[in-house]
Amino acid sequence: MTLTTIGLNSETWTFDEVSDEVPLALEIQRRLKAWGYDVGTPDGDWGPKSQRAYSAFAKLYKFDEDELSPAAARQLLQPAPSETKPTPAPKPVTPTPVTPAPKPVTPTPVTPTPVTPTPVTPTPVTPAPKPVLPKFLREIGTQTNTWPIATIAANVPLTLELQRRLQAWKYNVGTPDGDWGPTSQRAYAEFAKANGFKDNELSPAAALKLLANPTPTPTPTPTPTPIPQPAPKPAAPTSLQALANQSATWPIASLRTSATFVKELQQRLTVWGQAPGAADGAWGAKSQAAYGAFAAANKFNADEISPLAATQLLQAPPAPKPDPTPKVDPKVDPKPVDPVVVQPGLALPANLRLIYQGKNSYPIEQVSKNTALAKEIQLSLDAIGYGLGSASGQWGPKSQGAFDRFCRAYSLDAKTMTPRMAKLLLEPEIPGIPVILPAPARLGMADYQAVATSIKCEVAAVRAVVSVEAAGSGFYSDGRPKILFEAHWFSDLTDGDYDDSHPSISSPVWNRNLYIGGVGEWDRLYLACTVDRAAAMKSASWGLGQVMGFNHKAAGYADVETFVRDMHLSEGKQLMAMFNFIKTNGLDRALIRKDWAAFARGYNGESYRENAYDEKLADAYEQWS
Repeated sequence: MTLTTIGLNSETWTFDEVSDEVPLALEIQRRLKAWGYDVGTPDGDWGPKSQRAYSAFAKLYKFDEDELSPAAARQLLQPAPSETKPTPAPKPVTPTPVTPAPKPVTPTPVTPTPVTPTPVTPTPVTPAPKPVLPKFLREIGTQTNTWPIATIAANVPLTLELQRRLQAWKYNVGTPDGDWGPTSQRAYAEFAKANGFKDNELSPAAALKLLANPTPTPTPTPTPTPIPQPAPKPAAPTSLQALANQSATWPIASLRTSATFVKELQQRLTVWGQAPGAADGAWGAKSQAAYGAFAAANKFNADEISPLAATQLLQAPPAPKPDPTPKVDPKVDPKPVDPVVVQPGLALPANLRLIYQGKNSYPIEQVSKNTALAKEIQLSLDAIGYGLGSASGQWGPKSQGAFDRFCRAYSLDAKTMTPRMAKLLLEPEIPGIPVILPAPARLGMADYQAVATSIKCEVAAVRAVVSVEAAGSGFYSDGRPKILFEAHWFSDLTDGDYDDSHPSISSPVWNRNLYIGGVGEWDRLYLACTVDRAAAMKSASWGLGQVMGFNHKAAGYADVETFVRDMHLSEGKQLMAMFNFIKTNGLDRALIRKDWAAFARGYNGESYRENAYDEKLADAYEQWS
């Protein structure tokens, strides 16, 4: 960071931040000294003496003494009075009085003594030192040397400043990154040609021209013959009417991130007699099932919304035809509430996984008499906290009681083993927070851009953090969010009430041996939910950023229940929560400045050096740039 960079941007710096940037502090000290203020020896160490000097400067020009604004930076970069002193006029020369010549005297002849001349050794001439390339355009502008562009291109900070000034003059340099390539060279050549400079060197006049404010109306460049481009993709609709007015068909997955659109769609599905659940703007399994039923009834694709489907949804549904004497065909069974039909005559599958993957249901009486299946159910119930203590395969009152409590938690019929019930025994969910299947879509560019806008940093910086600090994917293949359950946090949040009764999930100290890892962590989470639901959700880290549940407020949520529900919806929600946490903890400024060491220290602690997180972040940023 330089004074020139601050002067070109709109961000104001505090002196706490300036003191952390030694090169910037050194440059300010040197400029203050050039302006005649006493800063001692410029050494980059911003102390009381430097602060007093800046305060005196700030008072003179009516700047805030406690911060460095862009206007103050620009004033410091101006030539100081001591640097622009006029050349003093020459002093008048007093004429020397002329003494009249004396009368000639006849000299006495003197015999000269021969003198042997002493040989003179010529003093070697030391060549002038080669000028050192200045660090800033402002310094080049105040000197007389002209520098080859090839020399400047080897200096990253100077190249970066040159690119930014060319960009300010509306020349296309691509992304200013300190790397001088063909695009930057073309931009400088255009600037040089327009202003009468050579395109292979940078003179002081060219440097000063670049540092000046760009002219408001630059000479227009001849517009080349446009190349026919394909029609741009229409913007994602924000309402059903907007979609109906387009010609494009949109996948459901690309629209469900818009809460406004989803809420309207849920409301229209309700009008059409479907059951999408609450119209809350969150697209879940109920909403998808409701749209699927609507699409099937009207012969649309359930995975997308076409303009015709949007138009249909916006219309009033047809009134049901009254039928005072409904006829029942004895050959046709009435449509069941649950499309899964109990077929007791079928042979039982060998395990719960096969029941889950199938389409049939079985009476629990039939299932519980099968020793292998009964044992699997008992093992699952015990793992998630229903306290059987053993799994013998013998189904008795204790097993039935535990099974009944499990069914009540999910509002299931305890008389029937359905595929859904088998799934919950194998892959427990938090009751009341549905898992989306298939697993939500991966991150898209819109998610990265939304986060970058909220932080006010580059998209490449967001992607670098995700590459290094995120969990790869935010979901397991079964649709549940990635988690890690922390027993020591659960103990702390419940005052150690369960340390003795539930040692696998509640520990007064951190214990590596308690982790199961992967989807097995969900068994521990569910077990914890059976004794303290809120503390359990707060004791797990969630999704891409592995944000702890007790940090839900820092992640932008009023309560942990809403936070966890959103962590089930999409990787986009997980990413926003992660960066809300980053912003709340003041690390967004490090991202804006691309200060990778400061960010890594704040995010990972002082041990970041051991894993070279700052170097990994810098490398990832270069890659995504």
